[in-house]
Amino acid sequence: MPKLILRCNYLKNAPPSHLANYMNYISTREGVEKIDNTCGLLPATVKQKELIADILSKIEDADRMHEYYDYLQRPTRENATEFITQALENNLDIIAKKKNYIDYLANRPRVEKIGTHGLFSNEGESIVLSRVAEEVANHPGVIWTNVISLRREDAERFGYDSAAQWQALLRSRVELLCENYKIDSRNLKWYAAFHNESHHPHVHLVVYSTNPSEGYLSPKGIDTMRSTYAHDIFRQEFMSIYEKRTQQREQLKEQANKSLLFLVQQMQSGICHHEKIAEQMKVLSKRLMNTSGKKVYGYLKADVKAIVNGIVDELAKEEKVAECYKQWLESKSEILHYYKDADAEQLPLSEQKELKSIKNMVIREAVRYGEGYLYTEDEGLEDLETEREEMDADDSEVSEDMAEVLADYSDAEPETEEPDSQEFYAKWTDAYKEAREYLYGTSEMEPDEEAAYEIMKEEAEQGNAYAMADMGKMYAQGIFVEADKAKAQEWYEKSLKAMLIVEGRKENTYLEYRIGKMYQYGLGTEENLPEAAKWFGMASSKEHKYALYSLGMLYLHGKGVEQDEEKACQLFQRSHKKGNPYASFELGKLYEAGRGSERDTDLAGKCYRVAFLGFLNLEKKSRDDTLWYRIGTMYLQGVGTEADEKEAEKYLRKSADYGNTHAAYQLAKLYIRQETEKRKTNPEEIPDYEKIRQAFKWLTAASEQGNSFADYALGKLYADGELTAKDMEKAFYHLHRAADADNVYAWYKLGRLYLSDEYKNIGRAVHYLKLAANQKNEFALYRLGKLYLAGEEVAKNVELAIRYLEESAGVGNQYAQYVLGKVYMMEKEVEQDKEKAYEYFRLAAEQGNVYAVYFLEHWNDMPHPDLLLMATRLMHHLENILKDDVSGKKGDRRTGMDRKLARKIRQKKIAQGHARDDREEMVQTQ
Repeated sequence: MPKLILRCNYLKNAPPSHLANYMNYISTREGVEKIDNTCGLLPATVKQKELIADILSKIEDADRMHEYYDYLQRPTRENATEFITQALENNLDIIAKKKNYIDYLANRPRVEKIGTHGLFSNEGESIVLSRVAEEVANHPGVIWTNVISLRREDAERFGYDSAAQWQALLRSRVELLCENYKIDSRNLKWYAAFHNESHHPHVHLVVYSTNPSEGYLSPKGIDTMRSTYAHDIFRQEFMSIYEKRTQQREQLKEQANKSLLFLVQQMQSGICHHEKIAEQMKVLSKRLMNTSGKKVYGYLKADVKAIVNGIVDELAKEEKVAECYKQWLESKSEILHYYKDADAEQLPLSEQKELKSIKNMVIREAVRYGEGYLYTEDEGLEDLETEREEMDADDSEVSEDMAEVLADYSDAEPETEEPDSQEFYAKWTDAYKEAREYLYGTSEMEPDEEAAYEIMKEEAEQGNAYAMADMGKMYAQGIFVEADKAKAQEWYEKSLKAMLIVEGRKENTYLEYRIGKMYQYGLGTEENLPEAAKWFGMASSKEHKYALYSLGMLYLHGKGVEQDEEKACQLFQRSHKKGNPYASFELGKLYEAGRGSERDTDLAGKCYRVAFLGFLNLEKKSRDDTLWYRIGTMYLQGVGTEADEKEAEKYLRKSADYGNTHAAYQLAKLYIRQETEKRKTNPEEIPDYEKIRQAFKWLTAASEQGNSFADYALGKLYADGELTAKDMEKAFYHLHRAADADNVYAWYKLGRLYLSDEYKNIGRAVHYLKLAANQKNEFALYRLGKLYLAGEEVAKNVELAIRYLEESAGVGNQYAQYVLGKVYMMEKEVEQDKEKAYEYFRLAAEQGNVYAVYFLEHWNDMPHPDLLLMATRLMHHLENILKDDVSGKKGDRRTGMDRKLARKIRQKKIAQGHARDDREEMVQTQ
């Protein structure tokens, strides 16, 4: 039963024999009984049943009323009375004079009066009841009498149990009346009254034109008004339904991915109709090659259109497509049931106007096939790109540990007395240890920057090389003093000079390690990684645990030395055995990945656990932002401990508050991920705006400190527009900042943006993709290969395309592997090499590429590969069309459009090349 009933009757020249007083009729008509609450639940009387049968035989559509449905469910005296009363009221044109009708509407019992009566019309229009009644009574033209009825529970839920709400609705939809009654807005007259009936509150709406010859209401117009009023009244429920449809769309996508392999395997197996689709596409392709002009459905000859329709209907017979189409029809019917009894019309897919763009998709596929277009079948590429970018970006965030900050002074060489005449020394004196405690704090004491500065400065001025280095750090980071890079560099230069002089007097393992750190980070000198490696090597030969770790990091990344993962692993093992948690952590990563040693996940887990406990132990001794960052990320990723986002947030927040840019970045990413996942699992839940604000705050703070990953993350957020308003100016600003800092992910993201239709700039796209490709970014290599292979937006260069694709395939990109398989199999761009084709398909199939799997399983019985996959692609097109329709992307049709404006729009479309009688969406295929 519909939730909203709209009945449209009309009055015209009512005969004098009609009763003059409707109220008298209602109260005296035979069979209408007055009942009280004591007998209302008794079965309907014989007279009531007879009268109901009489009403059903004489009044059209009476059986569609809410009251009749209630009576059928419970045939009581009360429900019988409700039906009889409302049926007669809804058909006053049969029994009442027009003048009495208006009077009745305005003054009947339970009418909600606005002043002295219940009539209302446009805002600001005063209504004199007697004048309106006289005007209606003497009107020579047609007067339409509409009744819009709701169930009591629906009226109360949405506020339509008062005249004010109906008044606002009807006034907002005056153009709807003009359009559907074909009445000029200058001539329109309408009046309404709200009757707050117990079971079914309803509004009577009287509509007519001051021009008696004007006005016409068609069945389509009635449907349009029903639909519009229902959408307005049940807006909240419709939103819920559309949200449910969005979830269905995601489920549909998941199911399509799961069943894709099965579908493509059927296409040429002789089962179902896939072979027929392939043959029809072949015929269509040949016809279109000989067709001049635009290759869109509206311009094709009738016989070619018939081929297209046949392909679409054959496609609809496939089981999964048929199920998808059925769900779409059910979804459409669900909305329809709000104002109609009928389900959505069960038309063949080719006749479904709302899905007609599938026809142009069929045409486009046929044209591409005829032109030898190389299909890459890279659905899901962008999702994989995003996932990999996020994972790699996070993995690249390695904090600068500066382990000497954490090193206990017992790691230094034993102190020996030196003559007072020495200009420089390097000692952990009591004063220096006290200054460090004030600088970094302890478990019992908060940092005191002022005290740290005063004591550290005094110690540095007396010639302590270690204190000089800390003074450099205080000026570099603005601890108690204004940040001053020049002064920081002066102190670092003094420190390095002093360290070299002291070490020259006598070998000192710890001091050798500290000198190596100065060269590694360019403190007081130019960055010199080979020199750093030399000093770390000196200290490592004496088994200094931090020097072993630092030298291992250089070998791991090939900085200052030739890359050697096996040697790095050995150095980490030696440092790990001496209790360095940093080395334990890196050793765990190598064991986990099988780099530098055999892969051993159990041993990796043990190393991670040792590292985690070691970091916690170090954290007890001092307040250090790099330690908090390390501990926070381990809690975040569940490395060495159980994953715990609350603990991760606590440690990352402490580190970020101390100015650690990496912690600020990771904290922001944590908040972003939490909000993004919440939207996916429960879209209706209110976003945590404070958490989103905090995320942007920390990313901005990290960006201002030069963190390129923070700029990259901000650029993506502003470009995607999910957690904030889309702002491409800010997006490009942050992405370019990250790109200028040599962030490979920013290069690739900019390349993708400049490839898109909205920001198309092929020159810039190629520039940034090449920058990313030079860093072996698999996706940049793949996209460059596609560009040069297609030769549509850049000059075709098959040799260069193959080189890029092979590089991408070499680092494991399944899409590049699949495309190379097709290239070497098709004998079009390069000489056919089935052995190479088979190997590339095998590599792609091992990563789950279903198209590659299909080719391997049908290796010996395949005709043209693109023809085999065409039906599958068409089904994907259909799926996308259904997704767009289900999610409401197309939008509602505009109501009340001026006919002259509509004509101008139509003329403009014709001038742009659209067929005069073709109103469907045009898809250019050439």
